[in-house]
Amino acid sequence: MKSLRGEPVGLRLSSGTSPPGFRVKKYLGCGYESCGSYLVTERHSNLPRRLKLFHEADIEYEHIGHVAFTFDRLHRANSTPPYHRIGTWHHDKLGTFAYLVLGYVEGKPLVDLLAPGRWRRGSWSPNKALGILHAMAAKLAAVHDTGLAAGDFEHGYNVIIDKAGEPWWIDIDAGTPDEPNTDQESDVAMWFGLLDQLMAHTPESPLVTLMDRRLARIRKRKFRRGTMHDITAVMAKTLEAEG
Repeated sequence: MKSLRGEPVGLRLSSGTSPPGFRVKKYLGCGYESCGSYLVTERHSNLPRRLKLFHEADIEYEHIGHVAFTFDRLHRANSTPPYHRIGTWHHDKLGTFAYLVLGYVEGKPLVDLLAPGRWRRGSWSPNKALGILHAMAAKLAAVHDTGLAAGDFEHGYNVIIDKAGEPWWIDIDAGTPDEPNTDQESDVAMWFGLLDQLMAHTPESPLVTLMDRRLARIRKRKFRRGTMHDITAVMAKTLEAEG
C-alpha cells in the first residue's frame, strides 16, 4: 500500500505501543491510505476494535474526518462495521498519527474464501459462494441508495465474511471531502469480477454458470442507477428456484 504522497508505508506496533486507551493485540495489515490496521482492545470496555493509523505526513486530518463520516453513513446501510471515534496520537520516536476506531468484525477475508483450493477440498460450495455474493449485492444496493459507492474491493480484498456468512467492508474508498466516491459503476464492475472468479474455478459449477448467464443482460447493458437492486432480484429468484 502506498500513501497519498506515493511513499511506501507500513507500521507494526508492539503490544505495549498504542494510542492511550487501547491495547494492541494483532497487526492486521495496511488498509486503503492507512499505514497500519490493528486489532486492539479498548481499555475501559475490554471490547475488540479495529484501529487504523494514518501518519500526519501522509494525509490531512480533514480527510480522516471524511473517511469516518463515510464509514458512519455506510454502517447505516449495514455494510461497514460501526464507527466509534477518531483522534490523534503522538509518539516520540514514530511521530504523530491520526487514528480511526471501528468495530472489529471476526471472520475470514473474502479473497481467502474465493481461493480455488477451498473448492477442491470441498469446504466451500457454489451455493454458499453465490449466497455471499448475493448478500454483497444487497448491501451494495443499500450503499448506492445513499448516493455513495464502496470501492476498493476488487478480487475480494477489504471484505470480511463473519461467522453468520455476512459480508462487511472493513476498508473503503471514501473519495475526498470535496469529491466523495460516487463511482457506483465501478462497484458493479468489481462485483462482476468476483463472479468471474467463481466462473474460473474447476470443476465448473452448473449453478454458477446459470447465474452468470441470467445476469449477462444486466452486465452488458449501459450502467444505470439501481443496477445492484436488479442483480439482487435476479440472484434471489435463481437461488430460490434452484433450492
